Amino acid sequence: MDDEPLVVQMLHDLLIDGPFAIETATDGYEALVKVGTFRPALIVLDVVLAGLDGIEACRCLRRLPETREVRILGVTGHPSMVPVLLGAGADACVTKPLDLDVVCREIDRLTSAMTTDGRASAGGAPAPRRPAVRTAVSHSLTGREG
Repeated sequence: MDDEPLVVQMLHDLLIDGPFAIETATDGYEALVKVGTFRPALIVLDVVLAGLDGIEACRCLRRLPETREVRILGVTGHPSMVPVLLGAGADACVTKPLDLDVVCREIDRLTSAMTTDGRASAGGAPAPRRPAVRTAVSHSLTGREG
């Protein structure tokens, strides 16, 4: 992976024990292509990505009918970017340096009210979860952006 393969591996190892199919991407364009074929329930999306940044990728995901329902957890090293990410369509945000317990709690919260096909269930009641995707970009976890 990208410039911090050990960090990506750490996140992968953290999530692989759960009921998740995991796919990674190193830039915004690659993430959008993979989303089109992989059909994730959840994407962990860094603000700073090569090619297409995370904010534009988030906006693209929200414009497309087939990805409007995908949950997006935004990641940024700049707390001032949280409102920008939320405005672009992220469902929640976490800031760097990442606390893996916080990341896991947000992932659980975002995926807890999904039906088996990955859509939000009626009334927000918990429903069986389908495997979710974590699009993890290596620098998403390092605290270094740009």
